[in-house]
Amino acid sequence: QDFDHENDNDWFAFDAREGTTYRIETGDLGPLADTTLELHDQNCGAIITQSDDISYPDNLASAVIWTAPATGRYHINVRPYDWRVYGAGTDYTLLIEEQ
Repeated sequence: QDFDHENDNDWFAFDAREGTTYRIETGDLGPLADTTLELHDQNCGAIITQSDDISYPDNLASAVIWTAPATGRYHINVRPYDWRVYGAGTDYTLLIEEQ
């Protein structure tokens, strides 16, 4: 994935099971990428949790560890820290794994 236009917001959905803990993380950042990550509720409205940098200034990727309160489909918004930075070099990957 990458940020291919100004103020790009990339939305993803995943199915979570009640009581299961997940690590949601961006990685493999391109040289211009600096991600922020928001986990949204099942209605794609309220932000449950969010992350900017794992370890500024060494690791500009984002990560959250979260336990699902209910089974259902949740939503992730990944966006650039600076909405004016986009195009080549803003690539990243998104990892969602059970802990």
